[in-house]
Amino acid sequence: MGDEFFEEEREKVIFYTPLHSLIFLVMIILGLFMFMIMFFWWSSVFIFLFRTLGFRFSESVLFAFTVIVFSAILSMVNIPVYRIVKEIETPSIRYVVFFGIPYTIPAFIRRRRVMTIAVNVGGAVIPVLLSLLLIIKILTFPNFQQVLFALLVAMTAVTTISYVLAKPVKGVGIVMPAFIPPLTSAFASASIISFLALPPVSAIPIAYIAGTLGVLIGADLLHLIKDWEKLYAPVVSIGGAGTFDGIYLSGILSVILLPLFIA
Repeated sequence: MGDEFFEEEREKVIFYTPLHSLIFLVMIILGLFMFMIMFFWWSSVFIFLFRTLGFRFSESVLFAFTVIVFSAILSMVNIPVYRIVKEIETPSIRYVVFFGIPYTIPAFIRRRRVMTIAVNVGGAVIPVLLSLLLIIKILTFPNFQQVLFALLVAMTAVTTISYVLAKPVKGVGIVMPAFIPPLTSAFASASIISFLALPPVSAIPIAYIAGTLGVLIGADLLHLIKDWEKLYAPVVSIGGAGTFDGIYLSGILSVILLPLFIA
């Protein structure tokens, strides 16, 4: 019996890959490398943004790292601001047995649903505060009236596109694609700056503000006012879930894509 057992074991084929641990280690290193590239790339965008607004290099570096790190970390934090309580009727079936024969009786049960509206700190609060800071800085420009008009035009374009693209998804919230709004923001900012014959550097804060606030208003706020009954989500986060990348990345990508449209 013992010899037969060992003969059967010898007939089996065993595959062993001694490199699986090495491959896993390489994947981790590549992931960290890509993260560092993206981190320094986005940092350079924000540093360039603050430098063009007249901030010192040390202040620009501090603001850039603060915005990127805190936005990523605080994207997990949602501050509840409002609760919507609604009673809805859901169809149900009751069974009644009469003389041993079951009968189905359709009925409606009233259920209480609570939807909490929250604001995402990393995806909404920080980008909005940064946009307000840039607007205050724009007010110090000698031609700030024209720059504010260009900002209004660009933000209107991004708001319109974001409203059209964003869709309420039942049980999730409001979702939207992430790349079209920043393209719209970059193109609109460069076009209006060229039309008004403003310095090209003025397009940088315009692109970021329009890309951020345009998505926030068009994708989140307007749809939340109009389509809140279609969501049926326990928590709807402004600037979170499906629109975190739309708001947070839209401002960054708008500045990155801006050179494609500036002549």
